[in-house]
Amino acid sequence: MDVLATWKRTCDVQAKMHERCRIVLRFRSLMLSLPAILLSTMSGIANLTNFNHLVSQDDDDRGLGAEILSTLSGMMSLLAAMLFALHRYFTLPELQREHMLFSNAYTRLGNEILLHMKLMGSKQRAFTTTDELLKDVKHRLDIIIEQSPPLLSRVVKRLARDDRIEVQEV
Repeated sequence: MDVLATWKRTCDVQAKMHERCRIVLRFRSLMLSLPAILLSTMSGIANLTNFNHLVSQDDDDRGLGAEILSTLSGMMSLLAAMLFALHRYFTLPELQREHMLFSNAYTRLGNEILLHMKLMGSKQRAFTTTDELLKDVKHRLDIIIEQSPPLLSRVVKRLARDDRIEVQEV
């Protein structure tokens, strides 16, 4: 069946693109969260150092170093908070999860299509007619396409260039 083979290829390509989107989003998530964690940790250490310095000295003995340390600590805290806020605003973990789920859904449907293609010649069919099979697969593929998150344009372009295939954004 040419239609089933085309749908199987569509499922394979979509699964591959959603998996690549998940990887790109994971990298972006790490690029925001790791610096935020490091800045937050450094800020906490600077605050503790400044606190110990203030406790060990009199108010009259407080120097320029303590003020600079306090200012740097505040700036690091603000920068870390900004990175954490951007991470939440872009909802990167949720997008990663969605792309993973839809990559798995396309893979599952592609495997089922392949199974039905192999069973078409035998008497062990899951569907009584080919029309039923086509109707069911078309319905499920439409649902997955409709509900899947948008693909990242750079992933689509790279996949089309690397694999020399024609990819349509869904």
